[in-house]
Amino acid sequence: MSFLSSPDPSGPLSGEDLLAAVTDAIVALHLRDRFVEAVERLSGRKVVAFISNHHVGPDLAVELFWLDGVR
Repeated sequence: MSFLSSPDPSGPLSGEDLLAAVTDAIVALHLRDRFVEAVERLSGRKVVAFISNHHVGPDLAVELFWLDGVR
């Protein structure tokens, strides 16, 4: 099993940017299946798990896609 990580190097967020990021996160939850489908199509592998998370101080975001071992 392997995983694909996509860090967000955008840096610290202002209050307005944070609100936009939270809104984006809510939208992302609704688009979860589309994210998984795109990664599976592009990688040629099945996504067995998907995790999206954010950290404050420093402000960081990451999307993790665990991929099966079959190509």
